[in-house]
Amino acid sequence: GVLERKHQLRLAAAERRLEAHQRAFTLWRKLIHTVHDEKEIFNVVAECQEWWNNNCLYLSPDARKKFRFAYVCAASHKDYVKDRSNRKLVTENWTNITDAGEAIVRGAELPTLGEEEAKFVEKTKT
Repeated sequence: GVLERKHQLRLAAAERRLEAHQRAFTLWRKLIHTVHDEKEIFNVVAECQEWWNNNCLYLSPDARKKFRFAYVCAASHKDYVKDRSNRKLVTENWTNITDAGEAIVRGAELPTLGEEEAKFVEKTKT
């Protein structure tokens, strides 16, 4: 019925969201590891941007925002480090990059079943 179809769509969406958060986390880790590599960072930032353009709607709102902010900040981080005139700016920029990880992890939490879906699950057990 309609409720069963809605439940199937919800499960499929939850699975896709979990996959997206896992991929975002993997890309974020890659970003962290290459942020000081002048040759590689722009390739990783481009990879993150391309992935974000194609998958951002599967991320939670906070993960979506912070992941994008992280790769934008990562693109300019080496310039802030080289400048050395404003240590606070370097620290703030690094925090913007690292904050994305926690937002992605939080966003991967599976949604709880709604009241109607819980009734459906109970009914299928018997």
